[in-house]
Amino acid sequence: MLGWFNAFLLFVLLSFPLAIEINKRWLKGKNKNYNLFLKNGRKIHPYIGGLLVLTGLIHGYLKLGRIAFHTGTLLLIVLALNGLFGLVFKRTRNRTFAKVHRYMGILIVLLFLLHYLRPWYFI
Repeated sequence: MLGWFNAFLLFVLLSFPLAIEINKRWLKGKNKNYNLFLKNGRKIHPYIGGLLVLTGLIHGYLKLGRIAFHTGTLLLIVLALNGLFGLVFKRTRNRTFAKVHRYMGILIVLLFLLHYLRPWYFI
């Protein structure tokens, strides 16, 4: 059950950049309710990411009874690094970190699919 909760959290995190693109391209930033939704989303985005890493660790430990390296571990490492890149961007406003943060989202999707389809791929 915790795995599906984590998948939901990941979906929420990954839908946020898509929501921003929808606002830019189609709504042109003119929908007040949507702008309020995005404003609140920006506030909770880092907390959802932290919750995902924490519940991901718990999920792995409950499933395996120990922390072992497999695709889920790699996914968690990349998620944590992505969170650090997001945090560095927020503190420095260096656009390079924002781009890395976004592109790592694609890597996270690929790693999630690998973890879901072949969790023991490395062993």
